[in-house]
Amino acid sequence: MTQTIAPNEVQAVSVGRLFSPDALRYSIPLYQRNYTWGEEQIHRLILDVLDEAEQDESKDYFLGNLVVAPPGRPDDPFDVIDGQQRLTTLYILLMKLRVRGALSGVLDQLQPLTYEAREKATRALRGVADSAAALPDDEADREDSGILRAAQIIDEFLDGDPKGARFLAPGVINYLLHQVMLIRMPIDRNTDLNRYFEIMNTRGAQLSPVDIVKARLLRHLTDPLDRALLNHVWTACSDMEHYVGMTTTAGNTALRREVFGPEWETVPTADFIRLRSQLVDGRSNKNHPPDDEDIAPGSAAMSFDEALTAYSRSDVMAEADDADEGDRFTSQITFPTLLLHVLAVRKPDDNSARSDRQLDDKLLVQRFSEHLDDLPTSDRGSWVRTFTTDLLRIRFLFDQYILKRDATLTTGHESTTDEEPGSWSLYRLARGTSRRGRLLQDTPRYPSTFAAGESGAGSGSLQRRILLLQSALRITYTSPRTMHWMTDALRYVTELADRSEPVTAQGFLDRLEAHARERVRDAITPDPRRRRPVRTASLSASRSRGSCTPTWTICWWRR
Repeated sequence: MTQTIAPNEVQAVSVGRLFSPDALRYSIPLYQRNYTWGEEQIHRLILDVLDEAEQDESKDYFLGNLVVAPPGRPDDPFDVIDGQQRLTTLYILLMKLRVRGALSGVLDQLQPLTYEAREKATRALRGVADSAAALPDDEADREDSGILRAAQIIDEFLDGDPKGARFLAPGVINYLLHQVMLIRMPIDRNTDLNRYFEIMNTRGAQLSPVDIVKARLLRHLTDPLDRALLNHVWTACSDMEHYVGMTTTAGNTALRREVFGPEWETVPTADFIRLRSQLVDGRSNKNHPPDDEDIAPGSAAMSFDEALTAYSRSDVMAEADDADEGDRFTSQITFPTLLLHVLAVRKPDDNSARSDRQLDDKLLVQRFSEHLDDLPTSDRGSWVRTFTTDLLRIRFLFDQYILKRDATLTTGHESTTDEEPGSWSLYRLARGTSRRGRLLQDTPRYPSTFAAGESGAGSGSLQRRILLLQSALRITYTSPRTMHWMTDALRYVTELADRSEPVTAQGFLDRLEAHARERVRDAITPDPRRRRPVRTASLSASRSRGSCTPTWTICWWRR
């Protein structure tokens, strides 16, 4: 393999190129901790690669970042600043594959990986090919114990796990070498590395897939005010444990009324310019546009030191008015999955939109890259502006119409009303009032999503039936990437919001039931030509210590 990587540029580097004999050399500096990955992390890396390699449409898969410092002298290796656990795991894996002949004729020799001033660790890496290598008795105190343990874990997987045999298939090996990528990011060797680690460790910084997607979107917005709005909406929506009506306008009830209506229950505008005027243009007394430090660290071109400075100064968003809200409500999906739902909501409702890969957060960067790359360059800025308003609107609708966990409704609490169905909740954010001295002030309250006439007492109330059906779907489809019912529900309420039409409890329930019937029909009779209509099953619930357990889904699947 010919080495064509410019050493001082950010590059996507395949695993095969990373360790080819004529590749750049890498060393783990002395100040880095020893190798510590265990079975869970190692298996996750290997299985993620296997999962991607076996897809019908195999595309490049990005494992993460490799931050390196160029050598002071041409013959010295690059120091690995960040990503050493992943890099070491890949090296051990390749050594084990080479021993089994899986790399024969493709990558017969590997560029050695070394640990600076740690002879035992370096010797352990050289001896990984020796299957007889054993863990020392005093492994906790040995710098090579983690490496030897990783070698054993990989041996056991490749030789004893059925998936190990699949991993050794030539197609998977070829995918690993040529399509599994790391983002190699050189930094100035004069960078204060102590400061780098202090900032990264105390702020928990990682260039995650979410960060990469955000940077790509910001790149297509040239107006600083447009960039500021995307950053504001992104930050507010990323806090999945608070209602977005609170995080978007934290500490400013007047602004909340402007953006979300006088009762805080209005879907925010789809007009990008209007939303920008509400959240950015008039949010401060500054008469100049926000500079890049106000927008987001790293969102504009800057040196690595400048990025560190901006990152260390960036403030964590102020707490929402209701300080207990974050401890009370728990979202059933993470922010990366929400981003994928927003993409899916705007896709045509066809079978391709319901592929589990559409909601696989491992493919977050790929999904957004595909969307942007399919657009003419001149249209990408407009698409990003539309996505910004879509993100806020769909997140607002998510908070109103998708169930959450409510910590105040514990499973040990014997509920007596329909408002307390175990620990699941379906509440909307609304404006309330409280008295402080002689003054009335706005405070958040959380009534049932649907009106009193639709959520009254009794097991037949529409509010309760919707909550039971959502909870049944939630416990049936446990993996976030299989929660297409959530995409379908969000698509329904978003389409109504686009037409300024209200969401009724009966209409929402009908949509959820139609989705459930379709999924049951697909499971029972995969061949569309042999399908018969599936009737709507009645909803029932069993109570145990106050919990609410839907049973209808289980009955459907067992027919």
